[in-house]
Amino acid sequence: MLRYGTMSYNGEHGLLEFHDKSKLDSLNHPRTIVTHLTYDILPSSIKRGVGKVVYVVRNPKDVFASYKYFNNALSSRYYKGNADGFLRKFLSNEFFGSGGSWFTCTKEWTDGITSNTALQVHTIMYEELKKDTYGEIEKLAKFLEIDYDDDLLRSVVTNTTFDKLKADHATAAGATDRWADMCEDGRQKVGFVGDWKNELTVSQNELFDAVIQEKFTNSTRVSPADATGHVAEYCEAPRTAGVFILLFHLEQIRFNI
Repeated sequence: MLRYGTMSYNGEHGLLEFHDKSKLDSLNHPRTIVTHLTYDILPSSIKRGVGKVVYVVRNPKDVFASYKYFNNALSSRYYKGNADGFLRKFLSNEFFGSGGSWFTCTKEWTDGITSNTALQVHTIMYEELKKDTYGEIEKLAKFLEIDYDDDLLRSVVTNTTFDKLKADHATAAGATDRWADMCEDGRQKVGFVGDWKNELTVSQNELFDAVIQEKFTNSTRVSPADATGHVAEYCEAPRTAGVFILLFHLEQIRFNI
């Protein structure tokens, strides 16, 4: 919507880890590619600054709640155990999303963004996007060097609410071959900030905090206090969140991973 100035819904963009590389190479330019991959295994061209990266991060407990809903909505679930087992799987490097646990994925992206000055990257906090959608979309437009006016930004805000996109995604435009028969009742949940409080029991939350404490005790980049704080503290410590990456303007990249 933002790049083309149209409010029509165009369905799913190429997903780097699921689509055939030849299909990604054949997409119309400029391309938008979506991925959950860790930084270390991205194409080298991106690390050299070809194209632009939008790094979207979120409270990891809400990431867990979202993944739990997604897993349960799948016609053929990745994990079929109980809630305690799914949480332990999520906290381990055996987890099926984001290149292992969100600890591993987040650390690799944090290190990559910190050390690689050639990388063209813009970070969006999910919590900030929910709180100030207009302001965050304006920052994104500037990063992507898009000509915009107030009317365009407000139209994008209106057409990218969670409920609006969820409804659009349930139409034929959103039911791509990959997803049309995979989920029984849609693959989006509610998009709330803090929905994890409705999902985690007291003991599960204590386990989550204990793992965060263990993983970040010796970290110089993210402290346990940052990782276990409230939403406002997450907004100040984006490196503790789950990841969702958009790769923009990839005219010169061929995906040989």
